[in-house]
Amino acid sequence: MRIAFVDLLFSWPPPGGAQADLYYTIRGIQALGHDVHLFAPCYDFKWAFNAFDPDDLPFPATPLWFTNAAYRPAPMARAFRDAVDAWRPDLVFAGFGRYYKPHVLAALNRYPQISRYYMYEHLCIRDFSLYKAAETCPNDIFHTGPACRRCAFACWSRDLRSGKFTTYGLEFDRARAWTPRYERLFRQTVGNVRTAIVNNDLAKTRIEGFCPDVRCIPGGVDLAAYPPPAPRPDAPGRKTVILMVGRADDPLKGADVLIEAGLGLSGVRDDFEVWITSAEPLPENAWLRNAGWRDHAGIRDLYHQADIVVVPSVWDEPYGLVAVEAMAAGLPVVASRAGGLPMNVRHGETGLLFAPGDSAELALRLASLLDDPALRARMGAAGRARVEAENDWAAIIQRHYPALLEEALR
Repeated sequence: MRIAFVDLLFSWPPPGGAQADLYYTIRGIQALGHDVHLFAPCYDFKWAFNAFDPDDLPFPATPLWFTNAAYRPAPMARAFRDAVDAWRPDLVFAGFGRYYKPHVLAALNRYPQISRYYMYEHLCIRDFSLYKAAETCPNDIFHTGPACRRCAFACWSRDLRSGKFTTYGLEFDRARAWTPRYERLFRQTVGNVRTAIVNNDLAKTRIEGFCPDVRCIPGGVDLAAYPPPAPRPDAPGRKTVILMVGRADDPLKGADVLIEAGLGLSGVRDDFEVWITSAEPLPENAWLRNAGWRDHAGIRDLYHQADIVVVPSVWDEPYGLVAVEAMAAGLPVVASRAGGLPMNVRHGETGLLFAPGDSAELALRLASLLDDPALRARMGAAGRARVEAENDWAAIIQRHYPALLEEALR
């Protein structure tokens, strides 16, 4: 089978979990014996972060270059259609995309399609978070389309008025994503895909009835990059390291919740440090360290130095790949009870859960692990065993994709 993968935000090395997920999905499907080819854009204007060198990838890939002037829905859709048509696939697998993805799907509608949704971009056209006023938004584009369009327009109205666009705002403007026409295109293209792949039950239940087949497929890790952890030496005076990685400057990730929990703990003990990978300055505290932005290799190095990983997201984290990676590194995970995180972190077995935004409960969970190195070791070992059984990429591909690909063509 010839499978064309199209992705509007692919970069390598990966800036996030979506890019890594697509990379390993393509590699895994290639290992099943299928012909694969990635088509993804690259940009020559300053704020666009997408870039990759086909020579760095273990599968065929074609970069589609766009200037700022050509970075519009119609030229992008035509470029994808022409490149994919020239390769003549049997099936199209669409990965991550923002406001232009419906246009690209429509341009490729002659092919059977599978579409992967990593956030809530199939439901929320404002910022793809499905999170508003400090809670999960009850609206979505399929059930309350006009209200969602008004909400999205209000969100990006400053960009539209000033003409000074962020990356999301520019796409929103050029796609005219606040219009009824865009809503119709959005609903039509999601309804036309053979299978929509999502990360959790919230993302699945909202779209059922609007797409013929919706499936939750977990994210994976490359276990070769996470060798079984060696015992950590108990050096005299060494402080227990509590680590948070990811986009800590994003308020949805909950770094402020972890810092508040650290403040509470620091009033009664001084045997710990909190490390956060933040691109922005952090408050000055003796127990708090800004580890700075790290690539994937740098994050793996931090796992080897840490004792506990915290994922304090305040929104319904679609999946929470960080938690799975930390478990692969043999670390106990303390995570908020939100979105896809409880699917991976088994409370009392591979880590501990707490209510989103509750810094006091987070402090209690951390204190129990700080007080019990043996418990940390048991949870870390259980997490590693769970990842080996459930999240190894080869196992995920073999478990989910052979039948899915055949059914998409049928």
